[in-house]
Amino acid sequence: MFINNFKYSFKVLIRNRGLIFWTFAFPILLGLFFYLAFSDIENKENFKQIDIAVIENEEFQKDEFYKEAIKELSDKNNSSRIFNTKYVSKKEAEEKIAGIKKKYYDAKHSCYAFSVLEENGSKYQKCSDDGEPSGTAGAPMLEILEKQSIYNVVVIVTRYFGGILLGTGGLVRAYSDSLKEAIKKSTLVEQEPGYEAEIKLPYADFEKFKYYCKKNNINIINSEYSDFIICKIEVNDAEKNRLEIEFREQNNFKIVTFDIIRQKNISKMSNKLD
Repeated sequence: MFINNFKYSFKVLIRNRGLIFWTFAFPILLGLFFYLAFSDIENKENFKQIDIAVIENEEFQKDEFYKEAIKELSDKNNSSRIFNTKYVSKKEAEEKIAGIKKKYYDAKHSCYAFSVLEENGSKYQKCSDDGEPSGTAGAPMLEILEKQSIYNVVVIVTRYFGGILLGTGGLVRAYSDSLKEAIKKSTLVEQEPGYEAEIKLPYADFEKFKYYCKKNNINIINSEYSDFIICKIEVNDAEKNRLEIEFREQNNFKIVTFDIIRQKNISKMSNKLD
């Protein structure tokens, strides 16, 4: 009986080409498609991470879930990393320029140049003559910054007109000399690739940790006080490795948690050109 039913069903099936396709051919084709599409997904060499930029505005700071998700998907130690994330702050240079113009509102000119070196090696540069003859103020200052490889700085020269016309050559020299004098009186900060990290400590070990940071030239960005002390710090690769060992072995002080927040360029000095 069973064999007869099977023969009958089979004859009906082979007479219906559409049914043959959806019963046999379609599952095979679908399986082949998924095999070709995802068979090599574990091969990290063939997967290129996606470059994204995250603006660190007020909304981003409030959304803890989103921050944690971006952090996890951008972690270089994560084998399933999807994103190459760049954190972009608000346009600090433009804000500084606007502040100076507001402060010296009665000045004739506030010419500027700024040069930003991104963590991926790209440059963002801008300059303005602010009403001076074209190419006599902003461009010469930007050229000096470029020649001396000075980045992540905004230079603003404010000039009150004193009644004497300097001419194009005189203006170039005046603005260039002003910047050169500012550089002489400033401390240039050398930056290196590093990390912003968060470390949680018991109150009893906070003084030991501060001494450790001072001894190893680790910058403590800020500290929060709750059940534990939570510090945000800046570390390079060597310091990161030392603190990870300290976290595991707990030799000098107790560390409750140690987490890398993001990669960033760090400096060992707080002085900045202004």
